[in-house]
Amino acid sequence: MNTPRLTICSVYHSLNSKTLLEMNEELTRRLNPGASWTWLACDNSPETARIPVDPARFSVVRGIDHPVLERIFVPPIDSTYHHTLGLNALLPHSGTRWALFLDPDFFIVRPGWIGEVLDYMEARGLAAMGATWHPAYYGKIRYAPAQYCLFIDGAQLPHRALDFTPGYLSHDMFRGKNPHGTFPKKGTPLPARTLIQKIARNILNRRDIGVSRDAGYAISAGLLAGRLPYECIPSVFKHPRPGPMTRIIDRLLPDRWSYFPKKLGYYVTEGFREAGVFDFYAMGMEEHMWKGAPFATHIRNVWKRNDITKELEVLREHLKGF
Repeated sequence: MNTPRLTICSVYHSLNSKTLLEMNEELTRRLNPGASWTWLACDNSPETARIPVDPARFSVVRGIDHPVLERIFVPPIDSTYHHTLGLNALLPHSGTRWALFLDPDFFIVRPGWIGEVLDYMEARGLAAMGATWHPAYYGKIRYAPAQYCLFIDGAQLPHRALDFTPGYLSHDMFRGKNPHGTFPKKGTPLPARTLIQKIARNILNRRDIGVSRDAGYAISAGLLAGRLPYECIPSVFKHPRPGPMTRIIDRLLPDRWSYFPKKLGYYVTEGFREAGVFDFYAMGMEEHMWKGAPFATHIRNVWKRNDITKELEVLREHLKGF
């Protein structure tokens, strides 16, 4: 076998996430014939009921038990630390120049993506490249790659120096807030308000735009500081047309206070369906495009339901088309 060029780092914690991890490895192997990599998996499943993966496919590192963190952090910060400490546990085991930090539910569907992405980064001298937070999560940091699909050149950003833990300074930064800072779901009932109350609410809620210090915050913030070159892989965002009041306020306010990112290229409005492949976006999944073609789908909240049998069947069936 060829010398591994890439180390892929993932964390799993349950039977569902293990299933997705194995599906992801199968897809990666099928789409990258001739490529060689090492796949590190942090086992964050319960200490009393470990869920093993095939050691022939994954090099396993034991994670920290969740109940330990439940005694330190309030929900949902405890789960965020559980995942990010798992990523950090993998860092000393990365033995290649290139690393990809990949959530099990983030499926890269582009044929030959390992060689293409790494060659692209090397040719352009990029220290990092990755998928962005979906713009609907307006509380998240903008214009930088997110931790769930993040390629790193260790020659510029040494893997051991990375830190994925969130930047929450206290529980008060989190308590009482929407942990993801997302747009209300369609059809969510809202209490009756006067016009003045609506305008005040629209403006005051903008304080949470881009202020989340979620997983990988320090890495994203460092890239935004401009010390190293990087590129983003845009999300597909087919947002509904905002109401007239939001449109007027967004037009007047700078990007920091706008619900919709203003920099061109941060997101695209045409996705997999327009490219003639399966419409994951219509199922509530996220899509990412690169060079005008489908790059990845992110299952995210869809698979976090208790029973995802149907979703897994659909995923298996339509991933065969890539």
